[in-house]
Amino acid sequence: MSENKPHIAVRILKALGWTIFSLVVLATALRFSLKTSAVHNFAKSKVTELANQQLNGTLSIGDINGDLWNDFSIINLTITQSDTLATLDTARIQYNIWSLLDYTFSASQVSISGLNANVIETADSTFNVQQLIKPATPKGQVEDSSSTPFAVDIQAINLNNSNIFVRSHSYLPDSTLRVKDLNASAGFSLYDEISASLSSLSFKLIEGRLPNPIAFETSGSYSDQEITLNQLVIETGRSMLKANGFANLQDSTLQAQADTRPISFADIQPYLTQEIPAQELQISLKAGGNPDSLHIELKAEGEGFDDFVAISDLSFTRSPTLTKFGVSAQNIDVGYFTNDSVKATISGFQATVEGQITQDYPAMNATWGFTFYDISYQQYVFERFFGSGTIINGELRSNFQVSDGEDKIVINPYVDQLFGDSPNWRAPLFASNLDIGWWLQNPELTGELSFRGNAAGKGFELSDETWTFSLKTSRSMNRPPRIKEDENGKPVAIFPSVVDDTLRVNGQVISLFDIDGSINKDSLRVDGFVQLLTDRINFSTVLNDYSSEKPTYNFDLNTSEFDLTEVNGLEEFPTRINLKANGSGTYFDPEKLELQANLLIDSSYANGASFDRLNIIANLNNNILTISEGELNSEVIEGEFSGRRNLEDQSDPLNKFNLDMQIKNLQPLASLVGAQTLSASGTVTGNVTEITPGNLLFDGGIQLNDINYDTLFYANSISGNTKISIQDQYGYDFSLNITEPTFNDLSLQDISLSTLGTASPDSVSGNFNLDISSDDAGKISQSGNFGVSLESLKTHILWNTFTFQTPASLLSLQAPFNLTYQDASIQTDTLVLSSDDGTYMSLAIPYADSLNQEAWASGRDFNFGVIQEILFDERFVDGILSGNLSFKNSPEELSGDGQFTVDNLVYKGTNVDVLDLEYYIASKRLKAELGLIMNGEEKVYGNLDIPFVPEDPETLGDAFFRESVSGVLVINPVRLSEFQSILDAYQITGTEGIISFNGELSGTAGEPNFDGALTLGDPTLSGIKIDSAFAEFKYHHLEKNVTTNAEINAQGQTAASIRSRLPISVDFRTMALNMPDETDSISVNMITDNFNLSVFNDFLDKQYLNRLRGVLNADINIEGTTNTLTPKGYFRLQNGQISVPIAGIKLTGITSELNFSQSGLQLSQLSARSGSGSFSASGNIDLEGIVPTNLDITAKANRFRLANTSDYNLTIDLDSKLTGKPTQPKASGELRVKNGFVFLQDFGEKSVETIELEGEETSSFSAYDSLAMDMRFVIERNFLIRNSRYLDLEIALTGELDAQKQRSEDLQLFGTLDAQRGYVRPLGKQFTLDEGTFTFSGPVEEPDLFIKTSYVPQSSQKQGDPIILYYIIEGNAQDPTFRFESQPQMEQQDIICYTLFNKPCYALESWQQVVSGSGGSSPTDLLVDVLLDEFEALATQQLGIDVVQIDNSSINGGTSIKTGWYLNRRTFFAIVNEISSTTPETLFILEYLLTKNLDLIITQGDDNRQGIDIRWQYDY
Repeated sequence: MSENKPHIAVRILKALGWTIFSLVVLATALRFSLKTSAVHNFAKSKVTELANQQLNGTLSIGDINGDLWNDFSIINLTITQSDTLATLDTARIQYNIWSLLDYTFSASQVSISGLNANVIETADSTFNVQQLIKPATPKGQVEDSSSTPFAVDIQAINLNNSNIFVRSHSYLPDSTLRVKDLNASAGFSLYDEISASLSSLSFKLIEGRLPNPIAFETSGSYSDQEITLNQLVIETGRSMLKANGFANLQDSTLQAQADTRPISFADIQPYLTQEIPAQELQISLKAGGNPDSLHIELKAEGEGFDDFVAISDLSFTRSPTLTKFGVSAQNIDVGYFTNDSVKATISGFQATVEGQITQDYPAMNATWGFTFYDISYQQYVFERFFGSGTIINGELRSNFQVSDGEDKIVINPYVDQLFGDSPNWRAPLFASNLDIGWWLQNPELTGELSFRGNAAGKGFELSDETWTFSLKTSRSMNRPPRIKEDENGKPVAIFPSVVDDTLRVNGQVISLFDIDGSINKDSLRVDGFVQLLTDRINFSTVLNDYSSEKPTYNFDLNTSEFDLTEVNGLEEFPTRINLKANGSGTYFDPEKLELQANLLIDSSYANGASFDRLNIIANLNNNILTISEGELNSEVIEGEFSGRRNLEDQSDPLNKFNLDMQIKNLQPLASLVGAQTLSASGTVTGNVTEITPGNLLFDGGIQLNDINYDTLFYANSISGNTKISIQDQYGYDFSLNITEPTFNDLSLQDISLSTLGTASPDSVSGNFNLDISSDDAGKISQSGNFGVSLESLKTHILWNTFTFQTPASLLSLQAPFNLTYQDASIQTDTLVLSSDDGTYMSLAIPYADSLNQEAWASGRDFNFGVIQEILFDERFVDGILSGNLSFKNSPEELSGDGQFTVDNLVYKGTNVDVLDLEYYIASKRLKAELGLIMNGEEKVYGNLDIPFVPEDPETLGDAFFRESVSGVLVINPVRLSEFQSILDAYQITGTEGIISFNGELSGTAGEPNFDGALTLGDPTLSGIKIDSAFAEFKYHHLEKNVTTNAEINAQGQTAASIRSRLPISVDFRTMALNMPDETDSISVNMITDNFNLSVFNDFLDKQYLNRLRGVLNADINIEGTTNTLTPKGYFRLQNGQISVPIAGIKLTGITSELNFSQSGLQLSQLSARSGSGSFSASGNIDLEGIVPTNLDITAKANRFRLANTSDYNLTIDLDSKLTGKPTQPKASGELRVKNGFVFLQDFGEKSVETIELEGEETSSFSAYDSLAMDMRFVIERNFLIRNSRYLDLEIALTGELDAQKQRSEDLQLFGTLDAQRGYVRPLGKQFTLDEGTFTFSGPVEEPDLFIKTSYVPQSSQKQGDPIILYYIIEGNAQDPTFRFESQPQMEQQDIICYTLFNKPCYALESWQQVVSGSGGSSPTDLLVDVLLDEFEALATQQLGIDVVQIDNSSINGGTSIKTGWYLNRRTFFAIVNEISSTTPETLFILEYLLTKNLDLIITQGDDNRQGIDIRWQYDY
C-alpha cells in the first residue's frame, strides 16, 4: 500500500462526509422546495387527483401558499357536482411534521375562512353531500385493523365568515334555509381518549317565516368522558333561550338547565296551522340524575296562567319508565289559548301520577289523581273537579267528582283487562242536590235533582256485545216515619214530606224515576217509568239498525188511573186516566219517515166527569199525516174527527179535516180556567175541502147556549163561523155573535163581530165590523180596515164608520179615523163624531210613547147615559157632558188644562143640576176647582193647588217637598133627603138630617196639615131622632199626631162622645205610616150615656146582622205611652137584641157588663137568649196595658138555638172554659147537641172540590189556627143528616165524639156515631135503615161510613119468603162506594128489575127490559153503572141532563122517569115518562119561579091531564 494513498478510514469518512453533505444539501433543497410553486403545484395536483378518486364530484384548488413543512394555506377550493357544492376562500394549517413520526398529527391551528356550502335535496329525497364521498373500502378488500393507532392533537380550530345554504322540499317548511356568519373556535385531541373544547360557535339562521335571523351562540367542552355545555344562547329578536349543562359518561349522571327570557309565541306561530295567543313565556327547565333516576322540573310564567310547575322522575335502566309525574298551575284562562273558542277559567289545578309506567302497558302499575279548583265554563261555575284511581296489571279503578256547593256528581269507572282486546267495564254514577235551572242554564226552572245510575259493558266500541245502563232516583218516599214528641210530650209519627223526599222541578213533584236500557251495534232498548207522587207513567222503546240507512223502532207509553192533581198547576183537577199509546216506525229522516201510532184513553174520569173513550189512530208516510180514526166520548164533549195533511204541501187538494163535536157539560173543566162554575152546551163542527185546484177551504162553526163563567160572564148564546182559504196566503172570514152577555153582573146588549181578510207568515190584514145593539136604546156600529206586521207588531187601524145611533139622534164619524202603533208608540189623526143637533166629540193622540205623550179631546152636549143604555141596557150615571182637555208630557215639560161640565147629572135617582171641574197643569203645579149645583144652589165647592210631578216621590228632591200646598172642600148645608135614592140603594132608609162639611189643606208637600169638621143637624139615625151629631179631625205634620173629636147629642145631653189623640204621621216621600214609638203619648176617651144602639142599624150589613137594639152605657179612658197604657172604666149593655140572618137566629135579652181594673178586664156578665134557650159567660182577661195576656172565661148554654136555616139547625147545651194566652187559647168542656139537622153538600157527587180564588190572601193570624181544643161532643136523639141532590137520604144519629185540636193544626174527631133510624132513596125507592155507623179517626171530613138499608118489593111480600133488597153505602165519606145486595142472592140485573118494577127481569115487557138493562141493549151498561155508583149523579153528568128522578113508589106499581133541564135561572122544563103495565104515557111540565117561594106550573100530557097550577113551598 502506497504511503500517498489515504487511509481507508479517511476515505470512508470523506465519502461519509460527502454523503452527509449531499443529503444535507438535498434535504435543504427539499425543505426549501416545500415553499416553491413547483412543489405546491405538485402537491395541489396530487391532492386533486387523490380527492377526485374518492369523490363523486370534482375538487379543484386555486392555489397552495406557504410552507408545506409546517404552515400552508389552500386558496379557492371548490367542490362541484352538477352544481357547485362548496367553495372555500382559505384553509390554513399550522402543524408539526415531526409529530407524524410518533403516529400523531399535531397542529397548532387549523383555520377555515369563507366556506360557502350548498346542501341540496335530490330527486330521490337524499342530499348531495350524502353521495359526495365514495365508499372507503372497495368490495372484497379488508382494512388492516392491526395498524398502529394514529393520534390527533389540534390546538385551535377556527371557522370564520362561512355560510351554508340548504334546500329541501321534504324537510324544510319553506324549502330553503341559510346559515350565515358561521364562526367557530375549538380544540381537539385524540390519544387514548378524545378531548375537545368549543370556545365559541355562532351563526345566524335565516328562513322565510321569521322577520329576523335566529342567532345561535354556544360553547362547551369534552374531557375525561365529561361533557360540559358552558352556554347555549338562541335569540330571535323576540325570544331568547339560555342553557347550560354537564354530563358524566362514566357514571351516567346529568345536570342541565335552560331558561327563556322570554320565548315569544309569535316565533312559534308561523310553524303552526292553528292560531295560538301572541304571548311571551318565562320558562325554566332543570334536569338531573342518572338513567336509574332522572329528575326533570319545568316552571313557567305567562299570560293566561300563573305558576306552572311540572316535575317527572324517569328511569331508563331496562326500558323507559316513568315513575313519577306531577303538574300544577294557577289562574288558567283557557279562552286565552283558544282565542275564546272555549270560554273557561280555572283558578288552579294539580295532577300527580306515581308507579311504573312503561311501554309494556299490561304490566303497568300506577296511582294517579288530579284536582281542578273553581272552574268557570261559559255560564257554569264548579267549585271542584276531582279524579283519582289506580291501574294495576291492566285493572283500572277510578273516581271522578264534580261539585259546587251541595251540587255533586260522582262517577266510579272500573275496567278489567284495560289493555286487552275486549275489556270489561262498568261506571256507577251518583248525583246529589243538582240545581236543575243552573245546570240547564234556564232560570225559569227550579228544583234539585238527586239520582244514581250505572253503565256496564265489554269493549270500548259497540259490537255484538251488549252494553247496559240504568238511571234511578237516589231517594224514595217509602221511608218509615220518624217518631218525635209534641209540645205535650206525646209521641207522634212524622211521615216523610214531599219536600224532603222528592224531586221538584218548577213546583212539579217527581218522587221516583227508573230507566233501564241496553245498546249494541244494532239495537237500543229503553224501559222505565216516571212517578209523580203515587201515579206512574210507564214507557218502553226499541230501536233497531239505528246506524243503518233504514232504522226501525217501536214505542209504548201507558199509565193507569193517573191523577192530574199530581201535576203542578192542575192540583184542582182530579182525574183517573187510563192511557195507552203505542206505535212503530221506520227512518228518522223527515223525507222518508214512516210512522204508525195509536192513542187510547178509556174508562177514565176527569174532575168527576166520565171520560169513556178517546181513540186516535194516526199514520205518517211520505210526509202525509193521516188520522184515519178519531173518536171522543166523554161527559164533557163527544164526537168524531178525522183528517189528512200533507206536511210539505199545504195546498194539496187531498188535504182534509173533519170535526163534529157536541159540547155537553163544561163544569168539570171549571177548575182549569180558575172558575167555580163553567157551563155551556152546543156543537163545534169543522171540515177542510178543496174548492178549486190547489185552494183548500176550512169551514168551521160553533154554537153554544147558556154560557156561564162564574158570576164574571154569562151569555144566552154564542155562535160563530170561520172560513179559512188555505193557499200561500191564508184568506179568512170570521163572524161571532153573542146574545144577552153579562160581564160581572153587568148586562150588555148583543154583540156582533165579523172580519174578512188575509194572513201570511209575516202579516195579517182585513176589514172588520163590530155592532152592539139594543132593541129600544139604539146601536153602536164600527167598521174599517186593519193591518198587522207580525214581525215588528206595526199595527194600522182605519175606521170608516163609527156611529152612535139612538131613537133621538145619530152621532157619526165625519171623516176616516186612523190609529197607528209602531216602535212602541201610538199616533192618531183627529176623531170627529157629530150629529145634526150640534152634539159632537173629537179627540186625537198626535204622539205617545213611554217618554213623550200628547193628547187632546173636546165635546159638547154628549149624552153618555145613552151610550151606557146601548151598551148595558141601563143608565148607571146619566148626564150631558161638554168640555175640553189637553195634555202634553215630555222629560223636559209637563203641561195641560181642561174644563168639564156635566148638566143634568143623575146617579141612582139623585139629580144634580151642574157638575163643574177645571184643572190646569204648568210649572210643575196642579191647580183644580170643583163645583156642584143642586136645585139652583151651590152645594159643594172645592179647590186644590199642589206641586205635581208624575214621578216616584222617593226620587224627588227636597225642593219639591218644600213647595206649598193648599186646598179646601166645602159642603154647604144640604138635606140628606136630597140624596135619599142613593141612601136607599145602600139600604140606609131611616137616616135623615142636614149635613155640612168644611175641610182645609195647608202647609208644604212634605209637611202638610189637614183640618176637617162634619156636622149633622136635625138628625135622625136609623129612625132614632137625636139632637145633633158632629165630628172633627186634625192632622198637623209637625206635631206628628191625629186628633179627633165626635159627639152625638140627644134629649138635651151628650149621648155618646169620643176624643182621641194618636201620635201617627205619614212620610210623604215613601207614603210609609209611622206608628207610635215607646215614648209617644196616647189618649183615647169614650163616653156613652143611655146610648141607643139602634142608630147603627142603617149601617150594618143586613145579610149578616140587622135589627140591632140595646142601651149602652160606657166610660172608657186609655192614656199613657205604648209601654204604659192603662185602660180604665166600664162597659154596660142592657136589653140588647140582634138578628143574624145568615144563621137564621135572633138573639134577645143581651146583657153585658165589663169592668177595667188594675188586674185587667173583668167580664162580669154576658148573657143572651135564642129560641127557648139561653147563653151566659163570665170570667177575666188579664191585661198588660191594653194587650190581653191571659184568658179565663166560662161559657154555658141551655137549649140554646145556635142555627136555624134550611141547610142546618142546631140546639145545644154547653159547659166550657176558654183559658190560656189570647194568641194561644184552649177550649175545654162539653158541647151537647139536643136536636137539629144538617143538609150535606152534594153527598154522592164525584167532583166536590174546594175553590180558592186567585189572589185570595189569608190573614197572618187566625184565631182558629191558634186555638187548641179538648172537648167532648155529645149528640142526643133527633139529630138528622140529610141530603137531597144526587141521593135522597135522612139518617138520625146519636153518640159521643172526642174533639182534639193542636195549635196550627186541623180539628180531629175520634169516636163513633150510631144511626138510629132513617132511609135512603136510590132510584126513587125508599130503603129503610137497618144499621149504620159514622166512625171518626181524625179528619172531620173523612169519617168511615157504613149504612145498610133494605127494601122489600111489593110483589115479593105476598110470597112465603119475601125478597129483601139491600142498598149499602160504605167507605170514606169523601169517596164512598154504593152497592146493591139481595137475599136470596141474585144477579145485578134482577136486583135492578125488582128495584124498578117489583118483578124479576124475565117477567118484564121488552120496553121494561130496555130500561132495566136486561135486554142487552146499550142502556144496560149505563144503568148498571148508575145503580152501583149513584144513579142521579152519573145520569145527569153523562147524559147532559140537569135533573133525573126515577119514582117506583106509585100505588099501581108503575115507574115514572123524570128528566129535566134548567132553561135559565127561573125556568125549568121536564119530561115525565110514566111506565106501567099498559102503554107508556108522557107528560110535559114547565115551571117558572115567580118569587122565592112561589112557582107557576104548566102541565100538558097525552091524556086528559093538563092545566095551570100555582105552588107555594116553604123550607123549615
